[in-house]
Amino acid sequence: MKYKHVKGLQYHKPRFLGIDKVKYNALLNGDDVVLNEKEAEDLLSNGVKIKPVEKKIKKEEKLDG
Repeated sequence: MKYKHVKGLQYHKPRFLGIDKVKYNALLNGDDVVLNEKEAEDLLSNGVKIKPVEKKIKKEEKLDG
């Protein structure tokens, strides 16, 4: 699932959070990052606030004609 950083990540080093440096930097830059359940739980247990990103599906408008 994709997550976005809200608050608190900048106070921790990536080696103590259980995620790799690429995901850490992407979260700090405000990008959507794919995290598995263990990584998300590690971040939440260390006080980092993240929120899941939902994909909004555009519905195609059908014209009857």
